[in-house]
Amino acid sequence: MLAPSNIPGLWHLGFGDFACRGVCVILSPAAGGIGGHKESHMPVHVNLRHLETKNVELVGEISPQELELDDVDEMIHTRHPLKYVLEIEKNGPSLLVSGNINMTLNCECVRCLKPFQYNISLDPYDLMVPLEGEDKAKIDNDLVDLTPYLREDTLLAFPQHPLCEAECDRLPPIKESKPAGNSAQGQKSAWDELNKLKLK
Repeated sequence: MLAPSNIPGLWHLGFGDFACRGVCVILSPAAGGIGGHKESHMPVHVNLRHLETKNVELVGEISPQELELDDVDEMIHTRHPLKYVLEIEKNGPSLLVSGNINMTLNCECVRCLKPFQYNISLDPYDLMVPLEGEDKAKIDNDLVDLTPYLREDTLLAFPQHPLCEAECDRLPPIKESKPAGNSAQGQKSAWDELNKLKLK
């Protein structure tokens, strides 16, 4: 049964179905509606059958584990999911994807080792997914998995040398080791030994 959503003029059918108003909005099984849905940590799939008549919008988040982005760098730690808002359109033998993706990274400064957060925000985000040819996307039961493409573009946005500040010139504290002996005392003792020599 149709029920109104929190977006004016938009109606949805229920969990797992999609709503239409020029654009189809896919609701995940964990969703509680458009307005306050719970975002699930699942691979990002789009059904080609849904694209036959209308565009599809995907809204949700995906965990670092699903993206295989955990522990990819010793100075960069992925503790937060990748959030995405995507609109997919079928254009001939390709899918055109547009929208935005965002992710927060926990990093350590490569200069001073200070922990800080680095925000990845690709907005706008544009992607073309081929459905034919050597580089075509994998299709399983009319489902195209966009996860590998999101992973690659997110990984490319990682900082190569994370810095807490652009002009950070601080170095981590280093404990100074005490010299084995007093240098002045060492020089004095050396002259004393020379003075003991009797030149003939």
